[in-house]
Amino acid sequence: MKVVNTISGYPVDKQEYINMVKEADERISSGNFTTIEDLEKEIENW
Repeated sequence: MKVVNTISGYPVDKQEYINMVKEADERISSGNFTTIEDLEKEIENW
């Protein structure tokens, strides 16, 4: 059963969604994320 679609339109079921959230949480916990300040600096170079 589809729960949600990804930004590209790919349908995601409940277990897949849970796995995606867990993986994202692990990336954040390990410091692998972009702060708003870093994003603002990057945007200046676009």
